[in-house]
Amino acid sequence: MRTKLTLALMLVGALALAAPRAARADAFFTPFIGATFGADAPATEPTYGFALGGMAGGIFGIEGEFAYTPNFFAAGSGVTSSHLMTLMGNVLVGAPLGAFRPYVTAGLGMIRQGADLSASGVLTNLSSNDFGINGGAGARLMFSDHVGLRGDVRYFKVRKSGGLAFWRGYGGLNLSW
Repeated sequence: MRTKLTLALMLVGALALAAPRAARADAFFTPFIGATFGADAPATEPTYGFALGGMAGGIFGIEGEFAYTPNFFAAGSGVTSSHLMTLMGNVLVGAPLGAFRPYVTAGLGMIRQGADLSASGVLTNLSSNDFGINGGAGARLMFSDHVGLRGDVRYFKVRKSGGLAFWRGYGGLNLSW
């Protein structure tokens, strides 16, 4: 009798250890497509990028974000091609409301501007890497523990006198684990 009880307790213990833990979707990856607009942006241009980060304790989080905007500066006046690239580190503060999570974000990083100019047949590349800041708000809506949608609007500013400023909005697929 004692042997059967010991075996039963060992079996229950083994099953309890083998049971899956509750999923915590705190880390995320968001590939996105958006557009730059307003302030110093000469036109609304498509932007492509991704964000990678996580939420610690459900309210506070961090993320790294990369975005690339081809043809940011208007063609003409000798501009043959241009681009804008942002690489930012951000802090997130979000309200965990189940599947819906609104948040605010702010951060800093690098804003790279580049333009190829052609004057009298001579091609010149003008580019700069500048310190920048950003801030904005957004929300994510999860359809399952691991898949959802995310939308975001942010203001970017190069931190130097007369520095470039623009807005960017995006939408993307939010993958969490």
